[in-house]
Amino acid sequence: GQPAPVVEDQQPEEQEAASEVEVSLKHATTEEEVKVTVLSTATMLEVKEALAKAMGRPDVAGKARLVRRAGGALTSFKDSEQLGTRRSLLVVGIDDLHSEAAAPAAEAASVPEASAELTRERALGLQNDLREGFAREGFQEQL
Repeated sequence: GQPAPVVEDQQPEEQEAASEVEVSLKHATTEEEVKVTVLSTATMLEVKEALAKAMGRPDVAGKARLVRRAGGALTSFKDSEQLGTRRSLLVVGIDDLHSEAAAPAAEAASVPEASAELTRERALGLQNDLREGFAREGFQEQL
């Protein structure tokens, strides 16, 4: 008789009626956007899994990071964090939000999964973005 109340106390969110919600995912640098539908009780990991499924790219769930802008810097959400009332998120960690169908299959197969092309321009751009983000007063106050 006693375990049931303990389980209810540990997971009050499970008692809420879960409804389907549309979440807009925008790539933080390319501005590409993909909309996915998940349950309102979803975790950030489940949102990433929905993105990977929508794109037809299973690797995306492991590579992509969902982030928010905080004082000009990007801050990652934990995979275990609840979506809550958020309906718009930023995505980093993947080159683009193109579906697998948009990329030629032969090209996708010939590229090793762990490699990502990093041009000099992109590296310098990332370095400048990091420098600006780290220099912001809000970030410095968090140190």
